Amino acid sequence: MVLTKMVKPEDLNIVHFVYTHPATVNEQRAVIEWRHKNPTIRDWEIILNGVQCNALSKGPGFKGPRVVPGRNAVFVSHAINIAASHGIDEVWYGANKDDQIDYFDCRPGWVEMMSKLAAPFGVSVHAPLIEKTRSEIKKMADEFGVSDWWSCYQPIAGLPCGTCQSCSGT
Repeated sequence: MVLTKMVKPEDLNIVHFVYTHPATVNEQRAVIEWRHKNPTIRDWEIILNGVQCNALSKGPGFKGPRVVPGRNAVFVSHAINIAASHGIDEVWYGANKDDQIDYFDCRPGWVEMMSKLAAPFGVSVHAPLIEKTRSEIKKMADEFGVSDWWSCYQPIAGLPCGTCQSCSGT
């Protein structure tokens, strides 16, 4: 998918889903940077069993995916609800090409299915980065002047572990 229009951060309605996971502190730091560009970011606390499930209890440095069951379905469903309630007709989320192997909810078919489910509410779901790798996304972030972004599942001393699936390719 190619982005056909540039969107300024201040024109976005951003929802930050807050739940307990090992990279929470780093994610919060990245959100703080975005708040300078868009002070309307809403934090939405969600209870997910991510840390308790096997996916995130593997520890830093473990290679492979960290599947938190239903996480993106919960996030996108809440975003559809928020969008429909505020007259917003699109929900975007950050699925990428590197995640498609291990995460079915980062594949084009899943995005299409969620969009069909959202259609009766006047909302469509998009994943504008779904055909981009993490390294391509990082390059785009650098070009847009976004310096504090996060992709590691389980940082070590506040730095990316370098071995988890999310670190690969960045």
